[in-house]
Amino acid sequence: MKSSLIATAALLFVSTTVASPNLLMIFDCVNDGLGGAFCQKWGESFTWDKPSKSTGGKRSTKAGCGSGNRCSKSPYGSGYQCDEYPFKSVQESDAGGQVNRCVKSGYNNAQSQVIRQFYNSQGSFKGTGCGGTAPCAFNIVFANAGNIDWCDSTGSQCKNDGNEYTKAGKVPDPSKRLMRRQESYNGTLGVGGTYMLESGQTIVSARPLSIGDRAVRVKRHNETLYAEYNEMHMPDPEQGLEQYDYMMDNLFLEEDVVIGKV
Repeated sequence: MKSSLIATAALLFVSTTVASPNLLMIFDCVNDGLGGAFCQKWGESFTWDKPSKSTGGKRSTKAGCGSGNRCSKSPYGSGYQCDEYPFKSVQESDAGGQVNRCVKSGYNNAQSQVIRQFYNSQGSFKGTGCGGTAPCAFNIVFANAGNIDWCDSTGSQCKNDGNEYTKAGKVPDPSKRLMRRQESYNGTLGVGGTYMLESGQTIVSARPLSIGDRAVRVKRHNETLYAEYNEMHMPDPEQGLEQYDYMMDNLFLEEDVVIGKV
C-alpha cells in the first residue's frame, strides 16, 4: 500500500501455539512504510487481543488518530485517513505514543481488510493466521527494503519526511527521541538483521530468525487491478471492512523459507 504505514509492508506471523519452525508472513516495505518499527523503536512483536470497538477507539485517540485528526485537514482532507503503528488491534497500543501517518483511504482500508482476514483466517488466510482466537502473537518483517532507512534494522538517520507524527506532534530528530516503548513488552529491542529466503528474496527483521522458519506473503494476481481497485474505490462510511471483500479475490498466498542470514 504505497501510502500506508503498513505500506504493503512485511508482516511476520507467529501463532500463539509455539512451534518450530516459526510461520512468518511478509509484506513489501515502501518509502511510506513502517517508521515506527525501527526508528521509533516499537519493534515488530505484537499481540492481537480482539479489542472491542471502544478499546480500539481509545487506542486510535492515543495514536493521534481520533475524531478531527490532522489527516482530515489541509494538506490532506477528503480521501485520506490517519494510519497508526502499532495497529489499534494490538494490546501494545494501550501504552500510547504510536506513530501516525496520513494515507490514502483506499489503500489503507484494503490493507486493513487483509489484516482482518489474517486475524480470522479467512480468504487467502484459510488454514493459517490467528483463526479468530485471541490472544495471537505475531511479528513484522520487511521485504524490498532497499535503501529505505525506515525499513532497515541498522538504519540510523530515520529522517522524517514531514508526515510522521505522534499524538504529541511531529516526530523529532533521532537524537531527541526517547527510545522507550518496546522495552516494556519484549525487553531490549534486538536487531535480527537481514535474512535470505529460499526464493532469493531478502527480508529485514528486528528480531533474530531461524533457518527453516516458514514465510508466507500476500501477493496479487493482477497488480494493475489491485491499483485500480484502491484508486477507484469510494469508501462507504455506513459499511465496514466487508465492503472490500471483492478485492480479496485478487490476492493469494505464496510460501517461502528462511535459509540463512545475509
